[in-house]
Amino acid sequence: KAVVLASGAHSVRLSARLARALTVSPLHRVDCDVQVALPVPLVLEDGQVSIQDCGDFWELAACPESPDCDPWELLSQTAAQYCPDAKMLRRYNGWVARSSDGLPLVGELPDLPHVYTVNGLGPWGFSWAFVAVETLIGLMVRDEDPGLLNLRRFLG
Repeated sequence: KAVVLASGAHSVRLSARLARALTVSPLHRVDCDVQVALPVPLVLEDGQVSIQDCGDFWELAACPESPDCDPWELLSQTAAQYCPDAKMLRRYNGWVARSSDGLPLVGELPDLPHVYTVNGLGPWGFSWAFVAVETLIGLMVRDEDPGLLNLRRFLG
């Protein structure tokens, strides 16, 4: 008898109150053919750029803190430094939503009864996804307080 809204950047169109709690930023990714392997993923530019070895290619991703910053500039600088001779295979664009404190939002939307959300995960959301979903399940099934991730911290 409830629904979960977890559509990231698109959710700001569905809930005006949620839109006030999130910043929407562009995310750009480039897959490159590189002959060397990375020992570990690299996170650069204060977390705005990541380079990850995906086996047959490297994935470079950029999501600037400010929506006004050009992610392609961050990617170009990183590529010039780490893989200047790489051949670009694919390029992806998208949008992500993040909260101002960088933590996910979990809770029931006050303007949409019985609609819950897990949102604001930002560009590297998989690091938070399982924690946020477990928190949401605790709220929906056992009526547990979402604590630090509570959506209401932004809605006052």
